[in-house]
Amino acid sequence: MELVATLLASGVVVAMIWRTFRGPSTRSVGRASGSPAAPGLLAALALATISPATASADGDLLAVLALGLGAVAAIAAVARAFRPLADWAYGAIGAVAAVPASVELLAGPACSGGVGLGGRVMVFVVLVVAACSAVVGVLLFGRIGPMPALAWFGVIEVFAFLQAPGGVSLAPTGVGPAVLALAVAAVLGLLAAVRPNLVVAAATVCIALANLGLNEAQLSCEAVPGLSGAVATVLVLYLAAFLGLRALFRWFRR
Repeated sequence: MELVATLLASGVVVAMIWRTFRGPSTRSVGRASGSPAAPGLLAALALATISPATASADGDLLAVLALGLGAVAAIAAVARAFRPLADWAYGAIGAVAAVPASVELLAGPACSGGVGLGGRVMVFVVLVVAACSAVVGVLLFGRIGPMPALAWFGVIEVFAFLQAPGGVSLAPTGVGPAVLALAVAAVLGLLAAVRPNLVVAAATVCIALANLGLNEAQLSCEAVPGLSGAVATVLVLYLAAFLGLRALFRWFRR
């Protein structure tokens, strides 16, 4: 299952990155451009991180969640009037999931035994800088909408990936490394506001790598027991629902 999920996720990630870098798009401000598949997938992964089904290894409930969000994304792809509702749902999921994700980030990687008080203060400062940068980006350059909320969850997941398995400390010693960490936080926060599609794509890559490929290679550790299997389930079933219904809708529209 995890091998299939990794292969499918790789294909989707390549497609998302291609859409992200294909050129400037005004639609990317305040929302993800192109197909709703990318934000829907990250929202499904976010839902998996906070779902009781993940902790209890309830595969049936996880399957329903993944299939449901995949179906929502497929409907939004063909019914443009439904797209704003889907975007707001994705943003709400991201905003809720960002809370426990932030708590886990402050606690530090489970495999390293966590971080001390000073380290937690520095990580908190990094998060504050990223949040302030995102707010400034929304007010000055962006359009207030749901996608920055989902992208904010993505920012936290990118930070978590940098810590483990990336091995990059968000609380480095020394003035130079600390300034660099704050600068990276400011850039990520700004991107969450003005180019949320880029952060969504990056976060999806990070989650897939940390829970599938790198976990299989024993280069990562799991903060939540069973999350690796949950990610595989969500990836496979979400993509199956989205791609299957999208093809069916296109067939009926001929």
